Amino acid sequence: MRLRSTAIALGVGAATAAGLSLLKINKLDVIRSTLVVVGAGLMIAKRKSRKEEKNGEIYFKKGNIAFDQGNYHEAIADYNEALKNNPNLLGAYKKRGDSKNELNDFQGAITDYTKILEINPIDSDIYCERGDLEEELGDFQGAINDYSKALKINPKNAFLLLTRGVVKHESGDYQGAVDDINIAIELDSTHADKYHHRGNAKKELGDFKGACEDWKKASDLGSEDAAKLLKEHCK
Repeated sequence: MRLRSTAIALGVGAATAAGLSLLKINKLDVIRSTLVVVGAGLMIAKRKSRKEEKNGEIYFKKGNIAFDQGNYHEAIADYNEALKNNPNLLGAYKKRGDSKNELNDFQGAITDYTKILEINPIDSDIYCERGDLEEELGDFQGAINDYSKALKINPKNAFLLLTRGVVKHESGDYQGAVDDINIAIELDSTHADKYHHRGNAKKELGDFKGACEDWKKASDLGSEDAAKLLKEHCK
């Protein structure tokens, strides 16, 4: 009985070992099959991604042709398709925004420029363009904020300082306008517009002598508008 029990035990042990071995082999087969399927899926996804990127570029180029021809509605439709295929195509957002701008859809253009800044928050040119549109819509503070962000990236941009100064004037911040234009003139003193606009802000502050001096300088640099103000307000 003991020998028989031992034999039975050995038989069961051998069968169990064989079963475990078979299970191990089957498990490896499952893993291999899974890896094959996953690999194939990744390859398909990669091919699809490349195809979508290629389609995005095709529609983007079509949109650019339409834009150059002045067909802005058609261009927007092409840029829409480009972005469906490649949502990170910054150029398509920019050109679609430019197309909307041409159609006087300033809020739509702002939306596209905002998307660019979400992806690339250090594009000073886009802050400037969005600021220009905000100024056009009467959102002076929004424009000033965007010009300020652009100046953090490019602090020695004299034209941008002048632009922010002019919008500060429009918003009623005359001293802020003078302060910005002072810095702009320190960076570049060769343009009549800076003296013209600083003179305008000084006039609002009651500094008529300073205003006349600035208009005189602007007139000497060729500003006809400043020459008219000089003749009208200064003796």
